[in-house]
Amino acid sequence: LTGRGSVALTVEDPDDMLVYPLKWSVSDSSLGVIIGSAGKSAVYASTGRAGHNTVTVVDNAGKEGLVLVEHN
Repeated sequence: LTGRGSVALTVEDPDDMLVYPLKWSVSDSSLGVIIGSAGKSAVYASTGRAGHNTVTVVDNAGKEGLVLVEHN
């Protein structure tokens, strides 16, 4: 992301195995935060600082997914 941008994140679940609700978190909230979520999607917003932030999503059964967001 560049500047104070945002990006929509969506979990792929081709086998329909997710157990809702999903819980979204970030490793460094000084870089960005989850500003909203519904179903399989969330919106991540940057604070404008440079760095790398890991977004984690966990379903109600403990299955986890990660994505690395690079901030320029």
